Amino acid sequence: MSWITALTVVVGLSSPVAELPVSKGHLVAVGGGGTPPAVLERAIALAGGDAARVAVLPQASQSDDAGAALRAFWKKAGARVVDTVDLGDVTAAKRILKTATLIWIGGGSQTRFMTQLREAGLADVLRARHRDGAVVGGTSAGAAVLSEIMIGGRGDDRSLVRGAMTPGRGIGVWPGVIVDQHFAERRRFNRLLSTVLDHPGHVGVGIGERTAVIVSKGEWEVRGKGSVVVVDGRAARRRKTQPGQPWSATEVAVHTLRAGDRWKP
Repeated sequence: MSWITALTVVVGLSSPVAELPVSKGHLVAVGGGGTPPAVLERAIALAGGDAARVAVLPQASQSDDAGAALRAFWKKAGARVVDTVDLGDVTAAKRILKTATLIWIGGGSQTRFMTQLREAGLADVLRARHRDGAVVGGTSAGAAVLSEIMIGGRGDDRSLVRGAMTPGRGIGVWPGVIVDQHFAERRRFNRLLSTVLDHPGHVGVGIGERTAVIVSKGEWEVRGKGSVVVVDGRAARRRKTQPGQPWSATEVAVHTLRAGDRWKP
């Protein structure tokens, strides 16, 4: 079932909605499939330019070489100082994270990453660094973990029924938002829409491949090759629906953004 034929909500927005919280730090969420140079340049600039200190977290990947690959990736992008965070050495990990101005989470499995991060007890450190002004970002799974309600791929991602997806819990540095990645390429509209309807008051952001949403001072900026779909459920009027039943809702706003667009929720 395509997302075009599956869309059964009324698109529109007629009532005021609460603004999302604004943090001092910046966010860079990439939808996977590669990170365009313009996104890397912007991330390094936000992190201090030549003074940027990058900490990479490769734990979402199963590859033993993921840390070295991420370190080489950011070195090639122009970062002068790049450290790999080993979650097995909590003392050293805290030391690296507390001085990093850019914390980057690689792709793979968001569930795997969050399991290891929780076991290390370092989620609070990432949140604190973001509050203090550091750039926090990631690609694919590394983007999905930025929100607190984390889509982890479990459930029926083709249905528009209540409870179709069973989300996990991410880091929560992007409050009020639910992130989905590889969005257009893997036809994930239904799963994002149903997850937003399951969680009133949230904004879903579906990010295409080689595309990024950069968040600074509450404003979203899109860079890259593809599109970003925003599903704003903050003013949605939802009919009473039992788990497993098709959702019925009106006043759900849907926006599409492309490179160069800016949007403030």
